[in-house]
Amino acid sequence: MSDKYYKLEGGQQGTKLFRHYTNFLPKSLRKHIDGLFFITLAFVVFSVALTISMIVNIIVLNFQLIHTGTVVSDVYDCSEMGVSILKKGGSGVDAAIVTMLCMGLYSPMYSGIGGGGFMVVFKNADDMTSFNFREKAPLTASENMFVGKPDASQKGGLSVAIPGEISGMEAAHNKYGKLSWSELFQPVITAAENGTIVSPYLAAALKDRKSELEFNSVFLKEFCSDDGTPLQAGDILKRPSLAKALRIIQTEGSAGFYTGPIAEEIISYVNAHNGNISKQDLGGYSTSVSSVISTHYKGYKVISHPLPSGGPAVLYCFNILNNQLFNSTPTGWDYHRIIEAFKYTYAERMQFGDPLFVHDVNLTKLVADLMEEDTGRAILAKITDSTYNVSHYGDVKQSPSNHGTTHISVLDSNGMAVSITTSVNLYFGSALITPTYGIILNDDMDDFSTPNTNNFFNLPPSPHNFIAPTKQAQSSMSPVIVLDKGTTGREYVVHAVSGGSGGSHIITAVVQALLNTLSFGMYPDEAVKAKRLHNQLIPQILNFETGFPELAVDILRSIYSRMDNIIFGDAESTVDSILTNRGEVWGASDPRKGGKAAFQTGNRRVL
Repeated sequence: MSDKYYKLEGGQQGTKLFRHYTNFLPKSLRKHIDGLFFITLAFVVFSVALTISMIVNIIVLNFQLIHTGTVVSDVYDCSEMGVSILKKGGSGVDAAIVTMLCMGLYSPMYSGIGGGGFMVVFKNADDMTSFNFREKAPLTASENMFVGKPDASQKGGLSVAIPGEISGMEAAHNKYGKLSWSELFQPVITAAENGTIVSPYLAAALKDRKSELEFNSVFLKEFCSDDGTPLQAGDILKRPSLAKALRIIQTEGSAGFYTGPIAEEIISYVNAHNGNISKQDLGGYSTSVSSVISTHYKGYKVISHPLPSGGPAVLYCFNILNNQLFNSTPTGWDYHRIIEAFKYTYAERMQFGDPLFVHDVNLTKLVADLMEEDTGRAILAKITDSTYNVSHYGDVKQSPSNHGTTHISVLDSNGMAVSITTSVNLYFGSALITPTYGIILNDDMDDFSTPNTNNFFNLPPSPHNFIAPTKQAQSSMSPVIVLDKGTTGREYVVHAVSGGSGGSHIITAVVQALLNTLSFGMYPDEAVKAKRLHNQLIPQILNFETGFPELAVDILRSIYSRMDNIIFGDAESTVDSILTNRGEVWGASDPRKGGKAAFQTGNRRVL
C-alpha cells in the first residue's frame, strides 16, 4: 500500500496506529484488513450517532405540547382570564373564582355577586368538598308571603334572597386558594373600568327586560347609550359602579360585602322597593361546606353537590342507567330508556328540598338510598318498551322551575377539578341594581313554592319547598365531576367535569352530555353539540331539539305520542364540559350560548 494512501488529514492518528500494529502481517493481507477497518469504523460511527440521536430524542425531543389545564365557561374572555390565573401558578379554585367574577361582568343577566350557587371541588381521592352558597330566605320571610301576589316573587324587594356568591368564593379560597385574594379580583376590576364588548346574548337580554330595568339609575348610566336605548352587540360596556364594589371586597374580603357600605346600600335599596331584609340577614350569611355525594356509572365514580342542588337528581338518573346496555351509537330505544329514567328521576325530585327544614322525610337518607346500586337496578327493571301515566312514576307535586344560570368547569395541571353553577334566577334577577355599587340582586325567592297555589298544570305545591326564614329553595343546578381509577387502578383521577344552565332542563342536559362521552364515545365538543331531548314528567311534553336524529324521533313518536305532547324547537339548556385522557385535557363550551374553552399547555413525554 503506498504512502500516499496514508497521507491523512489531521485527526486520523488512529489509522496510522492501526497500520503500526498490523506491520508484521503480509502486505496483501494488510490491504484487506485496512478495508475491513474502514467498514467497521463507519459502522461504529453510524451506530454511535444513531444511539446518541435516540437518547437525545427521548430526553429532549420526544415530547408533545398538550393541554394540561382548562377553564370552560359561557364567555371566552372569562375562560381566558381563568387560564391566566392557572399560568401564574394559581389553583383550579383560584381560576374558578376569577371566572365567576368575570361572568358577573360579561353576562350579568345570568349571574353575579348578587346571586348564589353550588361548587364541587376534587383535589384527590381523600379531598372532595361541596360548597353551598345558594341564596337564603330573609329572617322575615314567611310561608304565605306571596299568596295572592305571585308577581312579587319575580321582581322588586320581596323577591330578593340573601346573596351567597362572595361568601362561597371566600370559603373555597380559604381551603384551596394559592394566589392572594386581592390578586384574583384585579383583572376583573380592570376589565370593569376599561370596558368589555357587549355580546349578542347580553344585548338581547337588555332589550328584553328594558321596561323592567330602566327605573335603575345604573341601568341608564352603564347599560344604555346616551339616548336611553340599551347597548347593542359590539358596544363597549363599562361598569365603574361594580368596579367600586369589587375594590372594597378585594381589600376587605367577604366582610366588605356583608357589612359596611355595600351591605347598607343593599338593605336600604331592597327595603325601598317593598322588601324587608336586615343587617342580621347579610351579616349572618355563611356558606355550608360539606362532603360530596356519589354514585357509580359503568365503573366511574360520579360526584356532585348534595341537596338542595340538582346533583342528587343527576346522580340518581345515572344510577338507574348504570346497568343498561347501550348501543355504541344511540338508537331510539336507547333514548326511550333514557327518557323513562328521566321520568322516574323527576318524580323523585318532587320530594326534594332543603334538608335542614324538611322533617317528615329524612332527605339525607333518601338521597343515600337513591345512590345505592340496588335502587337503580330496581327502577331499571320497571322500564319496559312502553310509557305510562304520570301517576305510575310517583306522587306528583309541583317541581321547582329555575331560570337563568351559568356554569363553569375547571381543571388545573395538578388534577384539581372545580365544577360551579351560579345564578341570579330570572334575567337580571329582581331587576334591582344598587345605585352606588351596581350589584344586580337575585329574585331567588321565586324558586320557592307557595301554599294553595297550583301551577299552570293544576299541580299542588310541594310543602318541602315552602318558604321559611334562612331556608334555601330547591334548585336544578347540578355541578358534576366524574372520576376514574388512574393508571395504578388505586387512586381516583378526574375523567370529566360538567354542568349546565337552563333551569329544570339542566338535569337532562348534563346527563345526556355525559352519556355522550361515557357511553357513546364522543369527545366533549361533540357531546355538548349533539342534539338533545327533554322530558321532566310534568308537564307531559317530550321536547326534541330541532335536528334530533330522525330515526330515533320516529321510534319515540310511536311510543310517546299517546301520553305526551311532542314539541320541536331550540334547546333550553347549555352544558360546559371537560374530558381527560392520559394527562391530556379537552374542554368544550356549548355553542348554543357562544362560549369557548381556554387552555393551559405543557409538555408530556411520549412513551
